[in-house]
Amino acid sequence: MEPSSARRWRGRLLAPVAVSLCAAFALLAGVLPASAAQPTAPQPALTVSMTFGHEAAQSAQSAQSALPPDLSVRCSPGINKFNRTNLCWQDTLSFTFLENEEPVGESIVILYQYIALRPKLKTFTEYDTVGPVTSTGTTAPIEAVLTAACGSDCVATGGLRGTLKPGLTGTISYSSNLPRDDEFTRASDYTLDYDAPPYIPLDVGHWDTPIDYRCDNSKAINNTTGCVFEEFDPTLVLSLKTGGASAAMVAWAMVHMHEHWGWNGHGKPLSRLQNDTTADHNRDKVCDSTFHRIAGIGAPARGTKHPWTDTDSCDEFPFAATYESGATSISSGAACVQLKAVRTSSSTTADEAAQWGGVTTVGKVNLKASCVRGHIPNRLNGVVGSAYSGLISSARLANGDEFWIAFD
Repeated sequence: MEPSSARRWRGRLLAPVAVSLCAAFALLAGVLPASAAQPTAPQPALTVSMTFGHEAAQSAQSAQSALPPDLSVRCSPGINKFNRTNLCWQDTLSFTFLENEEPVGESIVILYQYIALRPKLKTFTEYDTVGPVTSTGTTAPIEAVLTAACGSDCVATGGLRGTLKPGLTGTISYSSNLPRDDEFTRASDYTLDYDAPPYIPLDVGHWDTPIDYRCDNSKAINNTTGCVFEEFDPTLVLSLKTGGASAAMVAWAMVHMHEHWGWNGHGKPLSRLQNDTTADHNRDKVCDSTFHRIAGIGAPARGTKHPWTDTDSCDEFPFAATYESGATSISSGAACVQLKAVRTSSSTTADEAAQWGGVTTVGKVNLKASCVRGHIPNRLNGVVGSAYSGLISSARLANGDEFWIAFD
C-alpha cells in the first residue's frame, strides 16, 4: 500500500540541487560577470568543482530496492524510500576537473545515506557509505570530510572522512536536547569539504536530508523523547486471531460503511485525538444509556477446557480517541449502525477470539451513519484498544497524526 504521506514533498527536493560556482561558471560559459570592468585575479590553472543531486524519496511499507551487499540489511526500507523511522537515499556527487578553466575529467561518486530514528529515545544514528565511483578523463583522488548540523537544540557528531572510494563509511550520531513539551521538525544540513591535489576546489558541497524528521520531548508521548518521519502514515495491523469479534467489527465497518474509515485506497486515514477528556466524552456519547448489554456474549462454550469469565461491552468505531469519532455528529449512540458478536466456534479447545470471531448487524442499517456500535466481549474489545495504544507508542503518533488499518 502506498501511504498518503508521499504527496507532501517540498518542491525544493524534487530536482537535483546544483552548487553555484559564481564567476567560475560565467567564465566557463564565455560570459563575463558584471564586475568584469574591474581587475580580477586570474583563475588557478588546475581547479575542481562539484554539483550535487538526489532523487525524491518515496514512502513505502516495504520492498527493498537493489543495494550494495554491505547495505542490503542496514538500508531499510530501500533506496530512496522511507517509513516511520527509517530513511535511505542515494546522492550523486559530480566532480568536474578543469585545466585553465577547461574541463578535462569528471568523477561521479554515489553516496548512500541512511537514518534510523528512535521513537522513544532522544538519540538516533546516520550511516553514510560511498558506493560506485566512476572517473573519466584526467582526475585526482578526492579527499573529503562530510559533517552534519541539526539545529541549536540538536547535536550532530561524527561524519565521513577519507578518500572517496567504494566502501568508505562514516557514522553521524544525533541527540536532541529539547525542553519538555517542545518539538522541532527539520532536515539535517550537510557540508562536504573536499580537496583533490593538485586541483584547487572552487566550492563546498551543501545539501539537506530529503525528508524532515520530527522530534519531541513529552509532547506526543508523556515522559519520553523520540523522533519520527511524520510524513509517513503508519498502519495499525489488527489480528482476527487475537481480536476476534472486535477486530471483525472494525473490518466490517471498513468494508461496508460509506466512509471506509482507515482503508487505504478506498477511504481516508484515521487521525489520533490526543485529548483524553474529549476521547472520554466521545466514548460516553456513543456508549450512552441506549446501549443495553446482551446476556451470554463472551461466555465460553460448554465444556471449554480452560473457561474464562467475560461479558458484553460497548465497542465503537471509529475509535473514541480519533478525530473521526462519530460522537461529533450524533446525539446518541443509537444513531450508529448496531452490531453484535456471534459465536463462530463451539470447540472446547478454542480460545475466546476463535469462539467469538464474527459479527452480525442488529436492526436497520444506515451505511452512511457516522459510527458503528457493537456488542463485543469485553476482553476482545481491550485487545483492539491495546493494539491502537501500541501503535501510538511504536509510531510516536502525535495529535492529528494519520494512520491506516490493515489485517494480518
